[in-house]
Amino acid sequence: MRPGRASKLVSFDCRDARNHFIKAKRMRTWDIVISQFGIAEFIVGAFAIDRGQMVFGVANAAVGGVFMTMASNRSARIQHEVDEGVKAYNRCILWK
Repeated sequence: MRPGRASKLVSFDCRDARNHFIKAKRMRTWDIVISQFGIAEFIVGAFAIDRGQMVFGVANAAVGGVFMTMASNRSARIQHEVDEGVKAYNRCILWK
């Protein structure tokens, strides 16, 4: 289940769990934006290299690679937030 859907299903009594799921949703949204920007920069770099603008193309491709790497590294942090949300939800349900 996606974090946004989980945040809607969690009742308002479990605010800690809901906050973890909302944070994971926000991070996931920005992860998609960052990766799309990285792909676009990489493609611009490839076209620039094809047109003979080697320095510009390599620089754009490198920037695109950095953004794509940043996006892929964030997935572990997103999963950690989801796991923490599940733990918080289980604690909330257990102590009700």
